[in-house]
Amino acid sequence: MLPDGYLIDTLNPDDLPQVMMVERLSFAHPWNEEAFAAEFAKSYAFFLGVRQEHEVVAVLLYWVVFPEIHILSLGVHPDHRRQGLASWLLQVLMEMGPDMECEKIDLEVRENNLAGQKLYESMGFARVGRRKNYYTDTMEDAFLYSYYFRGKTA
Repeated sequence: MLPDGYLIDTLNPDDLPQVMMVERLSFAHPWNEEAFAAEFAKSYAFFLGVRQEHEVVAVLLYWVVFPEIHILSLGVHPDHRRQGLASWLLQVLMEMGPDMECEKIDLEVRENNLAGQKLYESMGFARVGRRKNYYTDTMEDAFLYSYYFRGKTA
């Protein structure tokens, strides 16, 4: 259950300024506004967010490319971290996957993002590979993680 005062909601293009605020405060190398605006325009891209009093405080961007869900970004405003908001967003997505007849969730996480790796592993994701020099801004490697829905396997 989410802490009191928070709710999970579908985000829309009107939320872009708040999405950008969370993104800039969450990442050393944030996506730019044009990239997020382009995602809002894609039919296979979806945004889930956590709101507190109408303010977006956490954002999950994912694609549904059947039979997979691919997470592109997950960020939580620094003032709202350590309250389980990222876990709740992931849990909602994990519950939606089978209803969408998807088999798995995939994502990449920076090699130095130990908190992200710990989060995904705690939610049942398995590290399944590495992409060398994946992040063009730093040439950092990405670890690949997958979560298979019950009854589905690699």
